[in-house]
Amino acid sequence: MMTETFDAEFIIRNLDKLFMGLTVTFRVMLIALLIGWFIGLLGAIGKIYGSKKLKAALDFVTDFIRGIPTIVLIFVVYFGGLALRKSLFGISAAGANKEIFAAIALSIEISAQASEMFKSAYWSIDRGQIDAAKSLGLGAPNTFKYILIPQGFRVILPNMGNSILMAMQGTSLVFVLGLMDLMGRATQIDMGVSYSKSFEMYFVCALIYWLVGVVVDVLLHRAGRLFRW
Repeated sequence: MMTETFDAEFIIRNLDKLFMGLTVTFRVMLIALLIGWFIGLLGAIGKIYGSKKLKAALDFVTDFIRGIPTIVLIFVVYFGGLALRKSLFGISAAGANKEIFAAIALSIEISAQASEMFKSAYWSIDRGQIDAAKSLGLGAPNTFKYILIPQGFRVILPNMGNSILMAMQGTSLVFVLGLMDLMGRATQIDMGVSYSKSFEMYFVCALIYWLVGVVVDVLLHRAGRLFRW
C-alpha cells in the first residue's frame, strides 16, 4: 500500500545505496560508449571509403539496429551471448558478467548512431582545405591533427552529447538482467519495504539522471567553446 505523503527521509536514508548503483550505471555507460564509438568510427570509414556493396551493407546494418528497441537488443545480446559461449566453449550461464553483456548491447545501439555521427563530421569539412593540405605536403597525420580533428570536433560535439545521453538512458533498462545499477537499486529498495516507496525511488532516479544530463551538457558546451575561432 502506498503512503499518503512524500517521504523525503526515506530517500535520504537510501541515497548511499542509490549512489552505489550509479557507479554501475557509469561503468556500463563508459564501456558502451568507448566500444560503440570505436565501432561507429570503423563503420564511418567504411561508409566513406568503402565500395558500393560495403556502403549498402553498412547502411542496412545501421537501419536494422536502429529499428530494434533497446530492451529487445539487451535480451538478444545477453541470451544469445550465453548460448554462443556455451556452444563454443561449454561455459554455463552461471557467473556470467552481466555488465559486459549489457555494455555490448548498448554499444551496438550506440555504434549505429556513431557511424552517422562521424560520417557527417567528415563531410562537413571543406574539401578544399584537405586538398590544400595535401598540396603543401602536410601529410595525413598533420592533416588529421590540424584540420580534421578541430573542425570535425565542432560538428560532432552536439551529437556526442546525444550519444552520451542515449547510453545513459539505455542503462536504465539493464536492471532487467538483474544488474544493480541505479534503477536496479531503486527497484530493490522499493521492494524491500512493507509499504510502497515507488514514487520516491523513481522520482529521485529521475532527478539523478537529469543532473547527469545537465553536467554532460555543461561540459560539452565548455569543450565546444575551446574549438571556436
